[in-house]
Amino acid sequence: GDVGDGVTQAGMGGFYAAAGSYTTAIGGSGVNDGAWHHLVGVHDNGTLTLYVDGAFAGTGSGGASDNGAHLIVGGLFNGSGTPVNAFSGEVDEVAFYDLALTAAEVTAVHQQY
Repeated sequence: GDVGDGVTQAGMGGFYAAAGSYTTAIGGSGVNDGAWHHLVGVHDNGTLTLYVDGAFAGTGSGGASDNGAHLIVGGLFNGSGTPVNAFSGEVDEVAFYDLALTAAEVTAVHQQY
């Protein structure tokens, strides 16, 4: 499936996954304030959860399927081969895990930074 993360046009962090249609988890506060922010998106059993700076920020439900599409960080895949809604800024220390992190694990990872 398609999975991406980035900043929405309103400047809030977002995490997206798709299995035919997009599912979105968007945070409630802006991350476009010139400071570094730690964003974590967790996909677990059809639920997307977004954490910003170690704290829960939003959730959405829906699936993602393995359809051979590319993983995109900082934008959305629209089927044309070119990401859209590209993040304008810097991204550092991207990490992927082969399991869904718990809220406590997200907090622990955030505290390392």
